[in-house]
Amino acid sequence: MKTTRSSKKIPVENHPSLMRDSKTTAIVNNDNAAYTRYMNEKKVRLSHKEELNSLRSELDLLKSLILQGNK
Repeated sequence: MKTTRSSKKIPVENHPSLMRDSKTTAIVNNDNAAYTRYMNEKKVRLSHKEELNSLRSELDLLKSLILQGNK
């Protein structure tokens, strides 16, 4: 059985949205709005990348068809 131990979170000086985990010393961002913005921007970036890859594939297909027509 897995047990979870909660560790104390200590505020990071001059950074109201950051907390330090006292057990692991990791810095944790508690700003949910910033996280949501980041995730939305990541989805947009991935969508743009997929669209670009699709356009590249279509361009390669068109090139191959043009080259076949010239033979």
